Amino acid sequence: MKNLLITTLTILSLVLVGSFAVNGKESSKTKPQAKSKFGEEMVAIFQNQKAYTIEVINQMPENKFNYRPAEEVRSFAELFKHIAGSFRLQQKVLKGEFTTPDQEFPAVQQLEKAEMSKQSIADLVSDEFDNFIDIIANMSEKDLKETFTFSFIPGAPVKSNREIFVFARDHLTHHRGQATTYLRLNGIKPAQYRPW
Repeated sequence: MKNLLITTLTILSLVLVGSFAVNGKESSKTKPQAKSKFGEEMVAIFQNQKAYTIEVINQMPENKFNYRPAEEVRSFAELFKHIAGSFRLQQKVLKGEFTTPDQEFPAVQQLEKAEMSKQSIADLVSDEFDNFIDIIANMSEKDLKETFTFSFIPGAPVKSNREIFVFARDHLTHHRGQATTYLRLNGIKPAQYRPW
């Protein structure tokens, strides 16, 4: 019984330490106070997704960061730089700062091709998550209803800020799912998926 108690307390301590640290460094961000119920839910989801994403990044050895299963797809490193760059674009849309695809998209493409260390990529992804989470937290119900016309997508769909947050989560899951496949192709069992 005593051993079970010690084991349980040890596991609990590790979980608590893990929740305050990201990638071996203490997170400087605390959970922001959200201005809407949706924001509150999404802040919790994205904080959890941040921790899981960093865990996936850290699973791949740095000497395999340029691994790609086929020539025409992004490398492991490029997937995460793409995720970070997409968060940046989505933030511009949400803040009303997006200009045109011709001005915005090349920056994401340059970021994907930039030479970066594993730690730099992990830090970049962590920072972009934090920036995105701050935007979610600071949106009121009125802000969430504001719309953006995606004129560069066929049909020029009009989407609310709420829908953009949902898209961001879907986009993240899509590319991180590719990365977990890359891990398996290198004989690494991916970390347990965290849905919320």
